[in-house]
Amino acid sequence: MRSREEKARVLARTLIIALALVLAGGCSVLHQGAEQGRDPELTLPAGALGSSRNPVKCDGPAGEHQYLKRLRGPDGQPVRYQRLGSVGQGAFGHVVDLYLVESRDGTVRREVFLDMYCPGHRENQPVPGFFLADQTL
Repeated sequence: MRSREEKARVLARTLIIALALVLAGGCSVLHQGAEQGRDPELTLPAGALGSSRNPVKCDGPAGEHQYLKRLRGPDGQPVRYQRLGSVGQGAFGHVVDLYLVESRDGTVRREVFLDMYCPGHRENQPVPGFFLADQTL
């Protein structure tokens, strides 16, 4: 039977390996290009604002929601959005969130990456296919 110390070392080692695998898996999605293996209809062009290589910079979770609430579809109506989760380290070195954003009429659907670790930043450009409420349509 193993001693208490030996069990603790085995558990610690197992947790470290598991954490490393999770982090490596999450980062590899973005570093290999999150666009790979995703529905091309939902994917923004590499480097476009809101893509994995150029996430929308936001000031915290409230900044993410403020940006998304300012987005408008081609018909000028507010968009619907759903958070799909945090997906690992983004282009600016922070954990990024992935949202599914859709125009009310359903004509435009995109996966949009947002980086909430940009204090004081307010993005003034829309992601491709959308407008911002405070822009001229």
